This record gives sequence, structure tokens and C-alpha cells, in this order.
Amino acid sequence: TQSFLGGDQRRTQLTQSVLEYAQESQESNPTVVIWLLDQTPSAKKLREKVVSEIRLFQPESNKDGFESLVVGFSGDGLNIATKSPTSDPKKIGESLEGLEESEVEKESTFRNLKECVENFQYLRQRDRKSVMLVMVTDESGDDAQEQQEGTSLADLAAQQLKKTSIPLFVIGYAAPFGRISDLVEGKTPKTTYGPETAFPERVSLAMWNGSTDIFRYDSGFGPWNLEKACRESGGRFLADRPAQRSIRLVSKKIGRAHV
Repeated sequence: TQSFLGGDQRRTQLTQSVLEYAQESQESNPTVVIWLLDQTPSAKKLREKVVSEIRLFQPESNKDGFESLVVGFSGDGLNIATKSPTSDPKKIGESLEGLEESEVEKESTFRNLKECVENFQYLRQRDRKSVMLVMVTDESGDDAQEQQEGTSLADLAAQQLKKTSIPLFVIGYAAPFGRISDLVEGKTPKTTYGPETAFPERVSLAMWNGSTDIFRYDSGFGPWNLEKACRESGGRFLADRPAQRSIRLVSKKIGRAHV
């Protein structure tokens, strides 16, 4: 019997890892994958890349496979594209393609993550299905430290994932070592990718010519709050490293870009 994965080599290792995990989960218990995609303008390339890979599914190959839900998010809140879980790749593809880019640039990552878990926790509690949440986002989130009832949204989202036993997998960009952005220091970043720790811990010391450019390199981890939520819930942060961004992340040790 052909598997849901289809053996298509055009998928990246990141997407393949998610599908393999879901397939293994389905073998032991009915499983629902919630695809939670960032609709903000900065996430367009990453979102389109992942959507194109998901759409490589063969319609006839998932008759007994796991189910999916498609949800978008932005500063406007959640956009639930599929109202109930489905294993029909055509419906999943149509839902993914139907997610339009938001005009709101604010990344309300953790508020939307928390609300998404609250909306679909019935799948675990009532239906007794296994659930895994796959978030696709390019940044670290603008609302991690926003407070709700005296607790940060990042911590509340992580607690909700643990409480419902829903592992979080994030497909996103690796955090630059000790920085919130991979831009040259002194410039105001429009996008934030880090840091990989709770607070930046790198001491910024300039070279003889005053440049700190050589110290911009990949930390090997995701942004702190997303990485933390993934690990505490039993999931993983899966770092995508596109070539156009990797050339800006210079390795101090080997003197070339991570690709």
C-alpha cells in the first residue's frame, strides 16, 4: 500500500519529518494534524514553500491516513479554513490555497497559538484523538511578553499545549546567535528572528574597523519562546535555512555562510 508520504523527493526534510511523525502517530491512534500558518506579509515565502510541499500529497494515498485542519493567523486573529478534520487532500489543498495574505504585520503568534489549542482541544478531550500542531511562521512573535492574568502569553500557550498533550512543531527560521535580527547592528529590524535565549547574551564587541558583521551567525536553535514551547510539549522546532538569508549568517569559525 502506498503511504501518505508518497516518497516525493521534492519535499524538504522539514516537511518530511512532520509527515513521518504524523503517520507514525496514526498507526497507534487516530491523529489530527492542525496546520497553523502565519498569514502576515513577511511570512509569504516560507508559507508558500510549505503549502507547495503539502500539496504534493497524492489524492489516492491517504484513505486511511491522518486527518488535517487548516488554520491561518495574523494580527487579526485566527482564520479557520477547515471547520472539521478531513483526510481529503483536495479539500486540504483548497483550504491552504484559500489563505490570503493579511495586511496586518503584527505577529500575534502566542495569542493565536493559545486560542487555536483552546478551539480544538475537544479533539483530545472528547474525541480521544491524537493531535499535533504544526505552526509555520518566519518570526519570533511580537506578543510573547504580553500579560494575561499575570502570566505572559508565551507561557500560557506552552502551558495549554502541555495540559492538552498536544505537541507543537514549528517550521521557521533559526535565531541568529545572540541577536533578535540578522541585520547589521544599528539598523531597526522589521522582522525579528531571535534571540535563542530568554534575553540576548552575546557581548557585542566591534572589530578594529568598528564592524560587527562577522559575528552574525546561526545559533542552531529557534527563537527562545517558540523553541521552549516545542520542547516542553514534546515537539520540535524545525529550522528552515533559505539561501538568501543564510548568506547573511556568517560562520565565525569557518568563514563562510551556512547553506
